[in-house]
Amino acid sequence: HVRSRRQRQMCIRDSAWYDQEHLPGLASVPGTVRALRYECRDEAPRYLACYDLHTRETFGSPPWLAVRATDWSSRVRPSFRNTRRTMFKKIL
Repeated sequence: HVRSRRQRQMCIRDSAWYDQEHLPGLASVPGTVRALRYECRDEAPRYLACYDLHTRETFGSPPWLAVRATDWSSRVRPSFRNTRRTMFKKIL
């Protein structure tokens, strides 16, 4: 999963980026099972993105990196603060 804080004024633009480009793009990468984003209105961080992958190698593969390297991604990414990526392994 990925979580981060964002500058407040960027939330609307960032949401459009997530909904229109980032999540659909990463969901279409071979090896991705699903890409979802959750919202918590009560505390920070407000959003949590989860990516279910067949293998750890999907993360960082050339198609995955291509989705992250778009012009729109480059404009949005500087508004993210304290980004934290955590890999979990399914145990059941």
